[in-house]
Amino acid sequence: MEIGEVARAGGTGTLFLIDEMQNLDTASLSALCMAYHRMSQKDLPVALVGAGLPTLPMMLRRAKPYATRLFSYSDLGRLSDAASRTLLVGPAALQGVNYREDALESIVAQSGGYPYFLQEYGRVLWDEVEAAPITRSDVEAVTELVDDSLDRAFFGPAFDLATDAEQRYLIGIAHLGDGPYRTAEAAKAAGYPSQGGASFVRDGLIDKELLWSPRRGYIDFTVPRFARYLRAAQALEDESLSGLIGEGQ
Repeated sequence: MEIGEVARAGGTGTLFLIDEMQNLDTASLSALCMAYHRMSQKDLPVALVGAGLPTLPMMLRRAKPYATRLFSYSDLGRLSDAASRTLLVGPAALQGVNYREDALESIVAQSGGYPYFLQEYGRVLWDEVEAAPITRSDVEAVTELVDDSLDRAFFGPAFDLATDAEQRYLIGIAHLGDGPYRTAEAAKAAGYPSQGGASFVRDGLIDKELLWSPRRGYIDFTVPRFARYLRAAQALEDESLSGLIGEGQ
């Protein structure tokens, strides 16, 4: 409140920027809602811009039901093809490095427009490619390195957050293909006789920010490529198990 009063007295305003806002606990989100509700009532020039996963609006509503009308929400989604290209080309151009068109097309397709994945492609290419321009062949040469990095630093740790029951649910829906998935189909794929039986597991995965509901009756992974990672990991596990059985015989 004091910041708002000072800003108004000085004829200016205050802006708070919070990234990864979904990492705040319920008490912190509740405190933010109450503070901005009071500042709105007093018409103080203090604004908040928060960014987070698709679960954030639901988390705010759980913290304070009036958060629905307190804030405005924009679904940024994944980056467009044009924005993805800019993310790759802009920083490299400052260092005199450019990409061939076919290389950009490959990276944009593989990343699914997810900023972190684009950054990882850019990082690995920068470390591995010795001369510009960066070509499609260069991208293909580092794809395994990028996949391994994402598996170890991103997908693997995220999957490890889930309980055994939650992991079975994730693997089950991954084998349905790429989402979104109907909740009834997801429950069946995970071995549950009904949606209700799977709701506790599904809600746990939403709370852990591994899944979200894009619309009523549907569920999906919060990031692209997660289903593909799970299918590949399961195939490797099955292959390893088959090898052990073969050796035992």
